[in-house]
Amino acid sequence: SPRTRFTLSSTDNLSGVKEISYRIDSGAWQPYIANFSLSGLNAGAHTITYKATDNLGNVETEKTITVRLIVLDISKEISLKPVVLAAAWLLEEDKDDDRDRKAKDKINALNNLIDILTSSGIDYYIPQSNDDFKETFRSGRFNAYVLVDFKGEDLGKEIGEVINYGDGLVFIKTHPDEAPRFNDVLGVKFYGESKHKGLAVDLIQSPISNAGALQTGHDEKVIKTEITSNTAQALGYVTDRKDTYPAIVFNQYGRGKVILFSFDLLNCPDRQKIKDLIINSINYINPTEHYIRALSDEPINLSIKNSTEPVDLKITETIPDGTTVDTINPAATISGNMLKWNLTLSSNQNKDIGYWLNLPDLAGNYQTNTEARYSNNGDYRLYGNYSLNLTIAQNSAELLQGVVNDLHNLKPQAKKDREKIKEAMEELNEIKQNASNRKQAEKNIGQILEAIEELNETSMDISAIRLRLDELLRIWEKKWGMMK
Repeated sequence: SPRTRFTLSSTDNLSGVKEISYRIDSGAWQPYIANFSLSGLNAGAHTITYKATDNLGNVETEKTITVRLIVLDISKEISLKPVVLAAAWLLEEDKDDDRDRKAKDKINALNNLIDILTSSGIDYYIPQSNDDFKETFRSGRFNAYVLVDFKGEDLGKEIGEVINYGDGLVFIKTHPDEAPRFNDVLGVKFYGESKHKGLAVDLIQSPISNAGALQTGHDEKVIKTEITSNTAQALGYVTDRKDTYPAIVFNQYGRGKVILFSFDLLNCPDRQKIKDLIINSINYINPTEHYIRALSDEPINLSIKNSTEPVDLKITETIPDGTTVDTINPAATISGNMLKWNLTLSSNQNKDIGYWLNLPDLAGNYQTNTEARYSNNGDYRLYGNYSLNLTIAQNSAELLQGVVNDLHNLKPQAKKDREKIKEAMEELNEIKQNASNRKQAEKNIGQILEAIEELNETSMDISAIRLRLDELLRIWEKKWGMMK
């Protein structure tokens, strides 16, 4: 391997050895001073030629050794690949005949979305019911959401907070109903439908599309929008005679990114453009940072890129005490806190090893260690060690107490601010750290959301405190999921 050290030695019982020289392949001769490696060279066969010279100038006959160099590029990180939770809601207020058509449209849209995500190799999950959505959403396993319309004000608040915390959202709105919570997240307000059906969307040059046009369904109207946030910008427009309004909107909401389509994108006739817009949008809103917190599940990825030489490998992963793993791919042999894989990589083959590391509700450093060994004629030698350290700054109790202390230390000038901060602290003081069932955990989640709403009504910049409350919210969502 590139870390293998080569040592040359020579003896002369008469005049003694003056120097040893060597060269690699057809390179220049160089004096041997200390052991050396083949690090930096391409994989494959290499010839080391060497000779000694004694103190009388006699030069030894050249000798050679040929070795086969194995070169692997091994990296280890928390995966930032998009993991998508996707869902479409039917609206109860739709009338019978109209609802039948809309139900079919939603089912067709969801099937189109499944085809797009599957063919693109994106990791995704489609919940089978509202309860299933709640369970999977609160698992904390997702960092991107594709939602077609939405039902559920309380869960909508939670989605808004996970976006503020750093997740991404693609929202497709096909119905003109009001959803005030999402209006803030999307950076727009809605005021009805277009007068005409089958309008074209003018796409501007942006991270999700080239300039051009997209035809909407011939029987579909576009939802009228107005941008209300200074962080939002239009990526596409619709013109309905004299009226022009945004039909695709990007918004930066806290640490998260959001893209709104205010028309039935998934049922548009141009399937290729639909696919491009969906995939480009998911990649654009996908988080570029990952935030470690108590009780989080961390997607660990070990990437191995082989050189031009076939190689047999033994990979051993040691996880820290107090953690567990699941969703191991490919399957591994598990012994205590060690995961073991035996791999054979052919020429130029790349291989990813992944698993989810489940962290506890306990502050501290959690280091995973990887040992990679390669076969040398049946003897496995160390190729390298790779570590990844994950730090939980505070457990849930410490995080809650820290937020309460920060609120207590605020010095608001306005009476309304003082009242709102007081009300927020009262909500947080009602949180039961020893909650042992879902009903109690649900109440804690509600109190965190109420505290955030109170603080959002102040005139003060509470963005840093809000992010910590979002972190606390995600911990309690996970606790809720762990309770049965």
